[in-house]
Amino acid sequence: MPITTTTIAATKDSLQEKLADYLQENYADKKFARVTDRVEQVIELLSANGVKAEIAEIMGYYPEESEMQLNAIHISTTNRLTLVLTVAYPVSTGDADETITLPLTVTAPVAETEA
Repeated sequence: MPITTTTIAATKDSLQEKLADYLQENYADKKFARVTDRVEQVIELLSANGVKAEIAEIMGYYPEESEMQLNAIHISTTNRLTLVLTVAYPVSTGDADETITLPLTVTAPVAETEA
């Protein structure tokens, strides 16, 4: 099947650890390309640690009491991986939720991109 959806973590507590496990199990030694400027077509290459850092930075913008879930959608025909972080704000800040996507393209193994 060309589209695979995976729930990486259903709670914020283990999110970073489970993201690391998911990336290691499914994309060991791969890099991830991310478009940072659509107009200028600037592409940034991230390692698994870079992807984790991006998610950690996004998580840092939300109240500590927020509930979070991280899902991954992989489309094998295009090698696109979209990480989807869903945030539910704490009741004290009002009923609200937000969904943030981090679209990535899985690239060649690390050794090939550095050569």
